[in-house]
Amino acid sequence: MQIILLESIPHVGQLGDVVKVKDGFARNYLIPTKKAKRATAAAIEEFKAHKAELERAQAERLAKAEELKGKAAVFKVKLNEITEKELPELDDEFAKDVSEFDTLADLKEDIRKH
Repeated sequence: MQIILLESIPHVGQLGDVVKVKDGFARNYLIPTKKAKRATAAAIEEFKAHKAELERAQAERLAKAEELKGKAAVFKVKLNEITEKELPELDDEFAKDVSEFDTLADLKEDIRKH
């Protein structure tokens, strides 16, 4: 499907590019999220009329992203249900992953001491 990009999309194109993408990608993602429109003659003319506005909006989003770059983020998540409880095997690999010890025996010994 031929589309016109309303913002830059990595590995697809830049704002204003007319590109061909798979129909499903366009219909299920790009068009519903308003990242692209079908590349009809009317859409291309409409894009040209609003190009400066779209470029400004994209620059603002990029500036805001740069401002947040490197800062810590906190996400709040609501867990609705646990369907399966999966516990790790207690072995030397587990001890290496969760502590500075190389063996499970060393980890257990340290836990008993404290």
